[in-house]
Amino acid sequence: MTADESGSQSTPPAERRWPMAAAVLVTAGLRAALPASLRLHDAPWVLAVFAVVMLAVLMIGDPGRIQREDAWLRVVTLVMIGVITIVNGAAAVQLVVNILSTEPFTEKPTTLLATGASIWLSNSILFGLWYSELDRGGAAARAHGRGEPLAIVAAEMAMAVQAGMSCVRQSPADSSSVPDSVARPPIMKISAAPGAEL
Repeated sequence: MTADESGSQSTPPAERRWPMAAAVLVTAGLRAALPASLRLHDAPWVLAVFAVVMLAVLMIGDPGRIQREDAWLRVVTLVMIGVITIVNGAAAVQLVVNILSTEPFTEKPTTLLATGASIWLSNSILFGLWYSELDRGGAAARAHGRGEPLAIVAAEMAMAVQAGMSCVRQSPADSSSVPDSVARPPIMKISAAPGAEL
């Protein structure tokens, strides 16, 4: 293995922006398709324009892959995801209110199911956006390989940390430690940290 190969394995490449941008635009499109009462009677394109403007700011501030670590870029990203989350949450609450008050569109099963599915799908996409932004300090921090703590940790990993052990990803082929960025089926080996009692 060459030095370049080992370096590329230890530090993962910066993430592309288009998956995040596509996810944001899909949520804006899903909201535009909602009935007017669930959009609080605003124009269907309001959230789409907001999303496009915020994405343009992010792409101008950090063109290409996501790798520039500036506080204002992180704030713009968090504000964008936060606004979309609030808007989607308001639509979910309004949907429940409309069902209880028997709004005309709720009497059509197809429309009601499509509306609920749109809000649910937006919520699922937003969870992915939040996870991507919070996990290990965000995409830019992950690109620099700083190794910040995981945002969401499995129960087994948390118990191992509390017991003073370390979780090491290993290759099933040779059982030698490999970086997290290597795309292989991982085997979690829990080993005691120096000085820890089992």
